[in-house]
Amino acid sequence: MSSHLYLLHLKHEILYCVCTISCPINMLLIYF
Repeated sequence: MSSHLYLLHLKHEILYCVCTISCPINMLLIYF
């Protein structure tokens, strides 16, 4: 159970990181 929660947390961290990286890139693509 704890490993499942850890994986869930890890997935959330990865999604957050991807969003943080991709959002500025998308903004740049929109502007340029």
